Amino acid sequence: MNARQELAEVIANFRDDWYKVERKSPAGIDRDEAKAILAAGYSKPRTITTAEELAEAHMVVVRTEAGTIANLVNGRAYCFGYEASAPVATLALPVTVLWEREAAA
Repeated sequence: MNARQELAEVIANFRDDWYKVERKSPAGIDRDEAKAILAAGYSKPRTITTAEELAEAHMVVVRTEAGTIANLVNGRAYCFGYEASAPVATLALPVTVLWEREAAA
């Protein structure tokens, strides 16, 4: 399944749930919506699943399954709400990448 199809399915499922609550008949998903969202820059969040990937992450903001948000810089995790940093290895895997610095052009 490509990114457009996957996103279209997410939109369709959301619409189906919303229509059930609103007691309206479901409408078909417009694949052009998914195409437009992808064209606007959407990409599925990347998941880091290994300690090696985590150790290599630099200038990345991640979220753990427990909800901790951390900025990873030079092998350190700067967790929001805490003054001190910790080694990135202290974060529980997997983590979802919320933001990462774009590669230099």
